[in-house]
Amino acid sequence: MSDNKNLKPGWKVWRFDQMATNVNARIDNPSESGMTHYVGLEHLDSDSLKIRRWGTPSDVEATKLVFKAGDIIFGRRRAYQRKLGVAEFDGICSAHAMVLRAKPDVVTPEFLAFFMQSDNFMNRAVEISVGSLSPTINWKTMAVQEFSLPPLDEQRALLDVLQQIEDTIETTLFLHTAAINLAKSQIADEFSTLQQVQIGSVCKFRGGNAFGPQMQGRKSGEIPFIKVSDMNLPANRTRILEAENYVNADDLQKMRAKPFEAGSVVFAKVGAALFLNRRRISVAPTCIDNNMMGAIPDGSKIISEFLYLVLQQIDFKTIVQEGAIPSVNQGTLEKVMIPFTTLERQEEIVSRWHQTDEAIQKINARLEAHRQLKRQALILAGGGHH
Repeated sequence: MSDNKNLKPGWKVWRFDQMATNVNARIDNPSESGMTHYVGLEHLDSDSLKIRRWGTPSDVEATKLVFKAGDIIFGRRRAYQRKLGVAEFDGICSAHAMVLRAKPDVVTPEFLAFFMQSDNFMNRAVEISVGSLSPTINWKTMAVQEFSLPPLDEQRALLDVLQQIEDTIETTLFLHTAAINLAKSQIADEFSTLQQVQIGSVCKFRGGNAFGPQMQGRKSGEIPFIKVSDMNLPANRTRILEAENYVNADDLQKMRAKPFEAGSVVFAKVGAALFLNRRRISVAPTCIDNNMMGAIPDGSKIISEFLYLVLQQIDFKTIVQEGAIPSVNQGTLEKVMIPFTTLERQEEIVSRWHQTDEAIQKINARLEAHRQLKRQALILAGGGHH
């Protein structure tokens, strides 16, 4: 344990079980719980305290946990996903969560939720998780972890700041969702008036290449090498602007790999990432790994941004090959019917989309700035672990 003399004035060290109660009220038959809300880990958003989605008890079986309004639902399984939410209603939740209730003599309930979002708390939660496939936290281990907290009056002052930032993030998220929905409806309206062709008649599909570990980890080079995880990078919203790995011409020769030309649209072709509808336009010659596929537009028929828009509209769930790992077959994809029109009309549709997309990118930038501010405020709230 650290020397308490190093603590900020007024701060104290507490075991986690002195800060919170683990509410372990179980219900064996969810449909007989009398509740109307079921919250699974899939209903919790990373780094957000608000619970926006839920199911019903009739959706699930097996033992679940009971929670009350104001309780914190913390995903103890795969804690690295940083999932916790504050309940605004009574209900039942997954047994892969912990239901936590603040001990108000030590920590105000609202402050505890923010404290648990801090890197200090989350990093410790990941450290004490056990198991390789689905690392999970057990309460006995969590209970004895020690953290330093400010006094209650300082908690309330920090809470005011954190709540204001959180409210701003929520408002910006609402705007972001509204703008995306508007863009989707605009595109759907435009597309509804167009003729249909098979997508394989206007572009060529090709899979990526396996790149050995010796080529990974290069932060610079001639050609970006894109993996599925790169599709999550914030700067890559529409276009590939950065990569985690790069390869050189001699690597390509050894692997007999051919880069995708600028303007190709790349996407995941296997696994859960298939269903996230993430597509990206390459802005330079780009290599992709073998879990991905690229669409190369026939420039005499279709422009790359229009191809991007039609690929965004394809729901891969409808064409996926079921198996241990879901995948998309190139032959099946080539036969998918898409909206199509003249190059001139494509340019007009893309131009209108650009205007909406520009507004979305500006909201994205604001959202990231607010989240950065919250991260800085959480450092003040997080104290230190012992």
